[in-house]
Amino acid sequence: MKFKKVLVTSSLLAVAALTLSACGSQKAQQNSHKPAAKQVLNWSLQTELATLDSVTVTESASGDMINNSMEGLFIIKNNKPTPGLALDTKASSDGLTYTFSLRKDAKWSNGDPVTAHDFVFAWRRAVDPKVGA
Repeated sequence: MKFKKVLVTSSLLAVAALTLSACGSQKAQQNSHKPAAKQVLNWSLQTELATLDSVTVTESASGDMINNSMEGLFIIKNNKPTPGLALDTKASSDGLTYTFSLRKDAKWSNGDPVTAHDFVFAWRRAVDPKVGA
């Protein structure tokens, strides 16, 4: 008798749950395709970042954060380099000089424009023996 009571109660609860889930609002399923006004990414790590200096980074957590928060001249898309901040690339006939045209809309997080001088500074710093990169 007790088994029948448990079976009937369980069956009624299952039917009630199915009925209630089927009565959900159709409005909730519609997607307006409008992004939220404020775009925020919360990223948690299991360790503290050693650095956000792209020249001296040696461990993966910092490297991942740099790769996902900054854009370079090129990005990897479908395992192929594609333009990031670079619109156009020209190589000299001897292959020793490359000229990159930068996107006009490229800005730092403070609103300052990204310029060729930023890349010159970064590359000079990367090859500076005092930095030890």
